[in-house]
Amino acid sequence: MKKIVSVLLAVMMLFAVTVPAFAGEITEGSIPSSGSTPVITDYSDLEASGGYYTVTYPAVIDVKWGEEQTAETYDVETQLIPGATLNVTVASVNSAMKNAGGTQQLPYTVTGDTNVVGIAAFANETKTIQINVTAADWENVPIEEYTDNLTFEAEVVMPTP
Repeated sequence: MKKIVSVLLAVMMLFAVTVPAFAGEITEGSIPSSGSTPVITDYSDLEASGGYYTVTYPAVIDVKWGEEQTAETYDVETQLIPGATLNVTVASVNSAMKNAGGTQQLPYTVTGDTNVVGIAAFANETKTIQINVTAADWENVPIEEYTDNLTFEAEVVMPTP
């Protein structure tokens, strides 16, 4: 029994021994008296998501009464893994602005950079959209506040292996 316990204790002590990481060393009197080591970036934790991106869009888009086209911008910044790209879409929720009671609708369209495909892996770009309301549609509704929402969506497209 003592032999078994001593063997188990010896095996446990072997597993408890830590192995130090290998490192370069320069000592007094060594020739050459310099050394080097590679510095390597590790982005393995970003490979699943593709990296980082930011799409900055306006909090509110003011459409002046009677204006048939209102331009607005949004910014796209990317820092993605090699080969990845970013797609951005902008869409109207209802295709019409509604008054507070929901009894009147003001139709509109969104044009411009509404479906941007393949933004580069490292980019800083400004995109432009337009809110379009026809003169006839302005004339068919009473003057009051109308609202709707735009949806901005971003998707990283991973490189094909």
